[in-house]
Amino acid sequence: MYKELIIRMLREYYKKSWHIIRQNRKIIFALTALYILFLVGGLIYNSMTYTKFSFSSEESKAAYQEFFKTTNFKDTFIGNFQHIFFHNAIASLFRIATGIILAIIPLWLIINDGILDSAAIINSGYNILFSFIPHGIFEIPAMIISSSLGVMIFLSILKSKNRRKNIIQAYKNTFLIFLLIIIPLLLIAGIIEALEIMILFFW
Repeated sequence: MYKELIIRMLREYYKKSWHIIRQNRKIIFALTALYILFLVGGLIYNSMTYTKFSFSSEESKAAYQEFFKTTNFKDTFIGNFQHIFFHNAIASLFRIATGIILAIIPLWLIINDGILDSAAIINSGYNILFSFIPHGIFEIPAMIISSSLGVMIFLSILKSKNRRKNIIQAYKNTFLIFLLIIIPLLLIAGIIEALEIMILFFW
């Protein structure tokens, strides 16, 4: 009985979460367009200015790869997954929470995502199909939705009628979406990216 009740409640909460997203789809589409604009712009700029770094010897190349590995990654799948997931979850919450400050930070972070991802794609080269896209198709939507939630919170302030109630409801809605939609996306992205790291650098 309790199991059926929990499942029913989760189903209703999921329906509510997607309903809120549909209601605010214009914001999500606008931020997606903003991300794509700076991603494409960054790809064009980086492809014109990027020069591939060359090593003087195989030993120096191996030493750099070892340094990069030890400073950026853990040597276990669980260690990499925990680092990636908690970093992204905190980043997502930061985008949501700071939306109340004129929505400047969530918007800037979307622009920053596009610029940084364009550089990552250029650096990946032919490895893009393996090292960026698999986890990116889950992580990028999660970050766009998170920034959109931050913007939604800011817009709730602009409603003069029942402003306090609107803000409280906006935070409740964003918390629901964070738990039921963003967290699952980040879990999947974290698992995939941790696997990518282990395959590329350790296995």
